[in-house]
Amino acid sequence: MNSGKKWMAIFAAVSMTGSMLIAADEPVAPTTEPAAEHHRTSTRLVKPWSDLTTLTDEQKAKIEKIHADSTESQRQIRDKERADIEALLSDDQKGQLMTMEADETVERKERAAKKKTEETEMLPTTEPAQ
Repeated sequence: MNSGKKWMAIFAAVSMTGSMLIAADEPVAPTTEPAAEHHRTSTRLVKPWSDLTTLTDEQKAKIEKIHADSTESQRQIRDKERADIEALLSDDQKGQLMTMEADETVERKERAAKKKTEETEMLPTTEPAQ
């Protein structure tokens, strides 16, 4: 893991821990309906929290909100980092970056298609044995 990724991972872990501690200290009035800004298509908890079998519905909702807020903060940090770095690049470098990213996208799609084909070929057939 390179130094930049290591520091980003440490920052994310510290931020998430701090968010949980702050949220745990804040008294929250019980509510019967979700907050307006809290529209999600899925209410699935992520690990390790999903493995806890004794969480109340209120705890689950708070954990989901903390996770969503943390995910959004991380996205904003990544977007700002990218914008700041791209501001330093020349037009030629930006073009080179776009080409590299397009190539990576094509390669990723090709790998995914190959993997799907291999998985399909490994499925058992319904043809009788001869």
